[in-house]
Amino acid sequence: MGHIPPISGVPTEWSKRYVTLLERYTNNIKGIFYGHTHNDQMARVRGLKSDEPVGAFFILPSLTTMTDRLPALRIYDVDKDTNTIINYR
Repeated sequence: MGHIPPISGVPTEWSKRYVTLLERYTNNIKGIFYGHTHNDQMARVRGLKSDEPVGAFFILPSLTTMTDRLPALRIYDVDKDTNTIINYR
């Protein structure tokens, strides 16, 4: 969970290390959550070695108003046995 999602598309040394960790622990990481953009977004993360998906960023909308956006909230349904996200609304 973080504030600013690293989705600029420009691979920095930091983002390469981050994706390497996501590749290594892809079976353990159940969700990657960010805010900051005030948009309701999702972004797929591809690995460096195989270009296969290794995760998804869930970029959450904001409860605060902005000039061109309405407040929003996202609620996740999680499987209690596996901690896997099964739905959201």
